[in-house]
Amino acid sequence: MRGPTIDRHSSLAGLQEKLEESLCHIYPPHSDRLRQPEQVNTEYFQSAFFLTNNGKFVARAILYHNPGISLEGAESLLVGNFESVNDKGYAAQLLARIESEAQKRGAAWLIGPMDGSTWDSYRFTVKAIQPFFLEPVHPLYYHELFADYGFKKIRPYISCRVDVTDTPDDAHERIGKFLEEKEISLRPIDLDHYEQELDRIHAFTLEAFATNFLFSPINREAFKQKYRKVKAMMHPTFTLLAQDSGHRLVGCIFCVDDLQNEKEKTLIIKSIARHPDPRWKGLGRLLTSYIHQKAQAAGYRAVIHAFMDGEGYSRPISATFAEEVINEYALYAKKIKCP
Repeated sequence: MRGPTIDRHSSLAGLQEKLEESLCHIYPPHSDRLRQPEQVNTEYFQSAFFLTNNGKFVARAILYHNPGISLEGAESLLVGNFESVNDKGYAAQLLARIESEAQKRGAAWLIGPMDGSTWDSYRFTVKAIQPFFLEPVHPLYYHELFADYGFKKIRPYISCRVDVTDTPDDAHERIGKFLEEKEISLRPIDLDHYEQELDRIHAFTLEAFATNFLFSPINREAFKQKYRKVKAMMHPTFTLLAQDSGHRLVGCIFCVDDLQNEKEKTLIIKSIARHPDPRWKGLGRLLTSYIHQKAQAAGYRAVIHAFMDGEGYSRPISATFAEEVINEYALYAKKIKCP
C-alpha cells in the first residue's frame, strides 16, 4: 500500500479538473461544498499541492504570490483553495510542504486562507450560528487545522443580524437632512447600463478600499468579470450609488436577498463603501440606515451586515444598531522559520 504523497502541480493546464476531482474525494457525495463554485486566481497562481493517501485525495491547497500584499513590510505568500479531511497529520504534512516552498522563495510569512487577494475568497469560519446565501461553505475544523500547524489569527471578521422591524420612526427625516446638507443624491444602480456602472464602481472602490487590511488593486476587467456573475441577483432598490453635486461617486452599497432563509424575509448587505475624504464621514451609516428603512417598508424582518472587518471602519457603523453577532471568521498567518 502506498502512504501519503504530495504532488506539485505548477501548470494551470488540467488544474480545474484536478481540483474538482479532489473535492469528490474529500467531501461526501451530497455535500453543499460540491455545489459551490471555485475560482483560481490565475494572475497570482504559483503552484498547487495535492496530498493523496493510497491514491485518494485527502488534502490540497494553492500557493499564491500577490506582490501587492505583504505583512509587516516583509515578503509574504498566500495559501488558498485549501481543502482537507479532518486530520491534523494530513493538513500538517501539506502545509509543511507549502511552507518549505515559500521558504525557498525567500518569503517571511504565509497568509491564509486567501485565494490570491481579498477580492477573492478568504477567511475561515470560526463560528456559524446562522449561515446565509453566498457565504462560503467549508467545515468548521479548517481553522483548527491551521492553528494546530502554527498559524496565528491576524484579523477577526463577523457577520451580524439586525432586526429592522425596530427601525426608528425618525429615520426618514434624519436621512433626508443628511443628504440635503451634504448635497448627496442616491440612485439605484442602472442595470440597463451595467457595464458603464461597473467601470465607475471599479475606479471608486480602488480608492475607497485602499486602506483596507491587506488590500491589493484589481484590474478593471477582472473586477467586471466578478460582478457580471451577480447581476441577476441584484435588486436595484437595494443596490445604491451615492453621488455628490458634481455627479461624482462618493458611496455605494450592494445588497442581495438571503435565499437560504425560508423562515423570515432577510436582506444581506454584501458590500458598502464611501469615499475616504473626511467630508463624507457618516455616509456609511447613512447608507446602512437607508437600507434598513427601505427593507422594513418592503416587508423584510432582518438585515445581515456580512463579513465586516472586526477592526475596520464598518464595524463601528454596525455597532450603532441593535445587532446580533451570528457568524465569526478569521484570517491567519505563520512566520516562516529561517533555514
